[in-house]
Amino acid sequence: MKSKFFIISFLFILISTLFSCAAKQIVKVIGQEHTHQDTGWQATWWEEDWERQVYQSYINIARCWLSLKNYPYAIRAYEELMEELPMDKFVVADSFFQIGKIYQEISDYEKAIEAYKNLFEKVPEPERYDEAIYRQAVCCEAIHEFTKAYKGYKKYMRLGEDKEFYRQAQQKVRQMEQDGDGDGYPFYKEQEAGTSDKDFQNN
Repeated sequence: MKSKFFIISFLFILISTLFSCAAKQIVKVIGQEHTHQDTGWQATWWEEDWERQVYQSYINIARCWLSLKNYPYAIRAYEELMEELPMDKFVVADSFFQIGKIYQEISDYEKAIEAYKNLFEKVPEPERYDEAIYRQAVCCEAIHEFTKAYKGYKKYMRLGEDKEFYRQAQQKVRQMEQDGDGDGYPFYKEQEAGTSDKDFQNN
């Protein structure tokens, strides 16, 4: 049974000026293949069809709320999607990733970090694993948790040079490992301690 939020959101989208945008998104999502991960149970054809419709509906609701910059409602749409399909690993992983991404884009970095953490804990080896590691490191750096950021960038680099943000992560690691004043403390530790490698320039 759909929640009150779902019904209100759906009706709002239908009567809003974004109706055409919503329709295009529906067509786009319907045309995409949604591959279910192995969840340990065999779904019948009608269960899969129902899940697909639920997935498409909530995704469109979330995207339309995002287009209106109503971030709390967009996040809520992803949360309800997980409640509707809690056994679908793809849905859970993607929802946590999207929630983290939204929080990151509005500079609520701590909540973004928590969303990415939930992704790692609740869905082993999720499809969004690679980018989530990088994004979490970026968020840690933004709130001056430099050691966690450094470890995150290093972890991302170990995934391989073919990854999308490998060069960015590599550059961050190189910068953080610098020890300009030769005191044995790399730059990221100096930052976290509130000191600076610039001291050596005055010697």
